[in-house]
Amino acid sequence: MPRIAKPRWNSGRRRWYGNVGERDETGRRREVFAPPEIGERDEAKAWEWFKTAQARDRTAKPQANDLLADVVCGYYLSWAKKQKDEGKLAATEFANKARHLGIFSDHLGQRVVKTLEPDDLTEFGVGLLDFYTPTYARNVCATVRAALNWAVRDKETPLDANPIQGFKLPTIPRSPADAPARADLDPDRGATGRAL
Repeated sequence: MPRIAKPRWNSGRRRWYGNVGERDETGRRREVFAPPEIGERDEAKAWEWFKTAQARDRTAKPQANDLLADVVCGYYLSWAKKQKDEGKLAATEFANKARHLGIFSDHLGQRVVKTLEPDDLTEFGVGLLDFYTPTYARNVCATVRAALNWAVRDKETPLDANPIQGFKLPTIPRSPADAPARADLDPDRGATGRAL
């Protein structure tokens, strides 16, 4: 699951630090340290410093040719967190998005976004059916599609087109027509399932 970026206290150096920017070839972001004047108990100032460091780093736009899928997921979750903080997105919806994109990042996060194709997401969705219900698998794929659509609209993310454009969400299989109704299973119970 992509970690939400935040400032952390380094007790060895006695300074706040954070990881910003694009991931390098080892998958790590650049570590930057706050000024030593920001003390351990001053988390508010640490957040202020961290947001400034992130904004300064985002002015150097990542190149579309090496933009990884989990980086786009991280950008999308940062935007979604702002929406949640402003009351425009429910906390449970944000948590679901984070879970969904975490599952996606575990499987395809290290792929360059431009190399993704609709078939990749279809295979990913089919693979989810081994562990999740069809509805949940569909919701995970829908969140991934929403994140990539958002990245195309976001002015700071260098993605010209959604690489999975044309991807069709998997259809959810219907229950068999001959499945017995709940009330038919136990004649002593009514339609509510309670004893009569």
